[in-house]
Amino acid sequence: MMVRPRTLRNRVSNKMPFKVNVEKLRAAFLWLKEHNPFYVNIKWDESAAQQWSEEDVAVGITREEDLVSDQLLAVNQEVFERWMQEAEAQQDSAERGFSMGHRLLKLLVQQQEDTATENHWSLLRTLAADLQGQRCIRAASSLPENMIAALMHVHGVVELPWCLQIFQFPH
Repeated sequence: MMVRPRTLRNRVSNKMPFKVNVEKLRAAFLWLKEHNPFYVNIKWDESAAQQWSEEDVAVGITREEDLVSDQLLAVNQEVFERWMQEAEAQQDSAERGFSMGHRLLKLLVQQQEDTATENHWSLLRTLAADLQGQRCIRAASSLPENMIAALMHVHGVVELPWCLQIFQFPH
């Protein structure tokens, strides 16, 4: 399937349409479905994928939206607690489905042993505040997903070299 690059902030892209490898797209989708709790209930439309595989598919217009690149996906307490509940409920599945949730939950349980904090959300905000050297984060109603990823990286839960480029950690 050929797709046209999307526009950003009403600026037309000067890039040419490009071909999408449907098999790679399917593999990426399956990986997301397995590793990202937000994709668990999303279904792959095989009939659409079949159409995408055809060579004569006309180039369509991608979704046009005004993206604000400095706005990150925020994780609030409700989303976080649902994620941790699913990770805890599926601990027996080990690396399948909620591997990042399992890793974060394990980190929080280990950190709870060293602190008096019993609430995972409060502990996550405390760790993020300590990581950033900003006490006000302890009262945050949400945390950017990349801050949670950076926290997991710093604590050795995941290897994310890009975190060092984005975040300035206090020494």
